Amino acid sequence: MSEEKFDGMFLGMAEQCEGGIMGLMDSFFGFLGRKSDFYTGATQEKVEKMVLDAVRKHHKVAAQKLAEEKKSKEMAEKRRQERIAKENAAAASERSAPKIVEVTDEEAEAIEKANARKKLMQLVPKIQEVTRRSPMMRKLMKMMKRMKR
Repeated sequence: MSEEKFDGMFLGMAEQCEGGIMGLMDSFFGFLGRKSDFYTGATQEKVEKMVLDAVRKHHKVAAQKLAEEKKSKEMAEKRRQERIAKENAAAASERSAPKIVEVTDEEAEAIEKANARKKLMQLVPKIQEVTRRSPMMRKLMKMMKRMKR
């Protein structure tokens, strides 16, 4: 909180400075030169060290905050992806769940024939491969083609 107590004043100054951040920094360092012994009370190396120490301190804090925000966003994205995956799995499960439908005997017979035909058609490529090599299998293949019609 103590660092934030001057935020309003600095924000007002930043809005009035030309050149954005550079203008604000130029005004601040000019103020130090005019109203303090910042430059005359210490060597240039000591002044530069104080400035760099302050910059490094705040840069480290900003980098840590950025890393935490990035980690937080990644975790939120991971949770979102997991939620989507669960929703997709639930939807797929719902779509693939067997549904019980009452059918007549004639419809059941037609379904069984269709399933048998479907299974047979899945075997056709394998059978064709074998029939190329066996005369007996060629005869069987002809019979199957007649059944298919």
